[in-house]
Amino acid sequence: MMLIDKIIRVVMMLIDKIIRVVMMLIDKIIRVVMMLIDKIIRVVMMLIDKIIRVVMMLIDKIIGVVMMLIDKIIRVVMMLIDKIIRVVMMLIDKIIRVVMMLIDKILRVVMMLIDKILRVVMMLIAKIIRVVMMLIDKILRVVMMLIYKILRVVMMLIDKMVRVVMMLIDKIIRVVMMLIDKMVRVVMMLIDKMVRVVMMLIDKMVRVVMMLIDKMVRVVMMLIDKMVPREPSRVSNSEGLIIYIFEKNICEFWPQDSGMKIAIFGATGQTGLEAVAQALQRGYHVTAVVRTLDKIQIKDPKLESLSAGARNDYHFCLYLLRACLQVVVGNVMDAGSLRPLLAGHEAVISCLGFPRTKPVTGYTDSMKAITEAMRSNNIRKLVAMTSWYTDSECLSVSSV
Repeated sequence: MMLIDKIIRVVMMLIDKIIRVVMMLIDKIIRVVMMLIDKIIRVVMMLIDKIIRVVMMLIDKIIGVVMMLIDKIIRVVMMLIDKIIRVVMMLIDKIIRVVMMLIDKILRVVMMLIDKILRVVMMLIAKIIRVVMMLIDKILRVVMMLIYKILRVVMMLIDKMVRVVMMLIDKIIRVVMMLIDKMVRVVMMLIDKMVRVVMMLIDKMVRVVMMLIDKMVRVVMMLIDKMVPREPSRVSNSEGLIIYIFEKNICEFWPQDSGMKIAIFGATGQTGLEAVAQALQRGYHVTAVVRTLDKIQIKDPKLESLSAGARNDYHFCLYLLRACLQVVVGNVMDAGSLRPLLAGHEAVISCLGFPRTKPVTGYTDSMKAITEAMRSNNIRKLVAMTSWYTDSECLSVSSV
């Protein structure tokens, strides 16, 4: 026993050192990858910042030129309007002066014809006002047409400039997005390759460690078996799931992990035990759903009758089962309790059995809850087993 204890300690120290080395390698790889990603992100951000600055400078210059053109056009228009108004006012002033002089002379020369002269003058004034108003109206129309044309030209220039700027911005954004996409793809490819290499290294190291542990355990078992005579007795008629699997000798040819996860209902029955054993033999991850954990406890009084070698084989089998077998409690009639239990599984096997009642509803009710939980978790594979009762008392019960 001291020799076994020393061997186990040495093995555990080797495993601990290997795990530390692997963790240090993984930590260094992650740090290097994070530094590379950080540098790439900084370079990309600097490029984007420079491009944005150049674009903003171009936009600022274009807007400045456009504003200068608009300001000059407005100044020219205002000067033209001001000159036209001055000419009109001068004409009106001269006309008024001439009229006033005529009126003054007429009043001085012909006092007796004041009424007639006033009528003539009023008519002349009305006509003059009409002519002036017509002239002002025409001038205003010409000015408005000029302003409208100038605004049209300015708007066309602004529209063309905006389109050119938008095209430039769009092209720059496309180029930047293409560069970012290529960089992200390269980084993701590098990360994926590094993760694959690390996972391959870890998988190989775990396999080597498991092989070493298996060989060490077998050597120790052989030594113990030679030192202690092996009894011919064998465990039989056990109700425990682990004892049943141990009796099927699955641990002697344990396969590699296939990665598939299945859930088995009714795992404590005769068919359920066989289904669990065959699934584990094929390397599946099995979740055994039971009503209560009492039926799945690893307690068997006949285990004491095993030899030391057989007991160690049993414990080795139990060690392997803990990695691939999970026992959970669930209510097969309640879909809400089954949804979290079936998360991440790829297939479901139902080996449920129910007592003979009139009518038999257990299969229908359980299947409704199981299929509803499967739909919630997007599980499409189902194998179900039902029973047909041939007892004379149950002939009237329809099959499900």
